[in-house]
Amino acid sequence: MEKSAYEILDNLQFNHWWFKGRARIIDRFLKKSINKENNTILDVGSGFGALIPTLKKYGEVECVEPFVDSKETLIALGANEIYNSKEFPEVHPQKPYNLVSFFDVVEHIEDDELFLKGVHDNVLDEDGKIIITVPAYNWLWTHHDDEHKHYRRYTRKMLVDVVKKAGYKNIRVNYFMTILFPLAVVSRLVQKFLNSKASDLKPMNKIANSLMFKIFSFEEKLVNVTKLPFGLSIILVADK
Repeated sequence: MEKSAYEILDNLQFNHWWFKGRARIIDRFLKKSINKENNTILDVGSGFGALIPTLKKYGEVECVEPFVDSKETLIALGANEIYNSKEFPEVHPQKPYNLVSFFDVVEHIEDDELFLKGVHDNVLDEDGKIIITVPAYNWLWTHHDDEHKHYRRYTRKMLVDVVKKAGYKNIRVNYFMTILFPLAVVSRLVQKFLNSKASDLKPMNKIANSLMFKIFSFEEKLVNVTKLPFGLSIILVADK
């Protein structure tokens, strides 16, 4: 990503409705998928650590993050070890992990199948799991995707197919940000029509931010009990 994109993440990740709501949904999905609290966890592409507090509920967290300026923040949030390698998973920690997480990371990888297979073969414990979130639908592509250096956005079937080809099994997957999806579609289509270069993530006034968070958070009650038919993002958990 561009340095400016990292700076936006650092400024917004613990108060913007999108990050707070996404963390709630990930936590609910993990509760259904992880059966112990003392896991060894590797978070890949941690940025400034928005999901470290969530992951720490399930075990000890280490990070792979090539952006060196975030190291102090990751340590302050409780990461035990930071690996700054840009060659992951070819260069990887020499120990197995129970859980490897990729929160809005895989869309940045040119060969996503090879990348996930490398994690499967070399990084995960025999009983290990992965958890992934990715943005949905290429037709929603905007300047935001260019700025963050994405290669693609996914459908649920696309993501499942890649994960299966990489060797994983027992896949659980769902869309999220479904309730607010129509609003997101309108916003992105307007951006495309105007050829806008404005970021999707920007500060909001407290009342609007709180309202959006409450609406988004309602989905945490749904994500484990029903297949949501569409959404701005996709979440997936799979076993090695």
